Amino acid sequence: PTVRAARKVAGSTPIVFAVAGDPVATGLVNSLRQPGGNITGTSNINTELAAKRLEILKETIPAVSRVAVFVGEASDAQTNALAPAAKALGIQLQLTDSVRGENFELTLAALRKWRAHAIYITSTPTATQNRALHAEFAAKLRVPAIAGITEFVEAGGFMSYGPSFEALYRQAATYVDRILKGAKPGDLPIEQPTVFELAINMKTAKSLGIKIPKSILFRADRVIE
Repeated sequence: PTVRAARKVAGSTPIVFAVAGDPVATGLVNSLRQPGGNITGTSNINTELAAKRLEILKETIPAVSRVAVFVGEASDAQTNALAPAAKALGIQLQLTDSVRGENFELTLAALRKWRAHAIYITSTPTATQNRALHAEFAAKLRVPAIAGITEFVEAGGFMSYGPSFEALYRQAATYVDRILKGAKPGDLPIEQPTVFELAINMKTAKSLGIKIPKSILFRADRVIE
């Protein structure tokens, strides 16, 4: 959304984005190899990672079979990618609007009635802003939740897997440098992340009575006690 807003007023001024799920599908650029126009940047490949997060959740808690999916703006590609993965894993998905203050109690009641086993939070700007609220919601529902950003786990969420935002911003900064030195944004390929983080909040796991398998703990990049 921020890139679209900037594009309306930027004219020919170059735009570099640091986080975009699928810039081709959302119409920001023509292709990953040759963006064209005056926009380029780095992708967080959230569509490609959607199924992987669901697999990690299932590996961590094999009994999970009913997962509520928090959807938000520009998350259609992620939810579409989840469907075949859920079928292969024997998981039933329930799509629901991302939790906000005004729908907190209604969503809580609905997911209790549905008997959700876990929550999957699609990666959107709103989800990032509401990470503490989502962690609070999952704690109140008494179920584990997985998201795409480490900051969710830092806010008390159960688990996350995704690219390092810190690394993405550093990658984007190199593109700003190249453009200021004369490179054309449309000629700079969309870069994909090179650093990924699996984070687990052990305090939250303990409060939910979840024992993390060693296979997951060994792969974790961050374990918050």
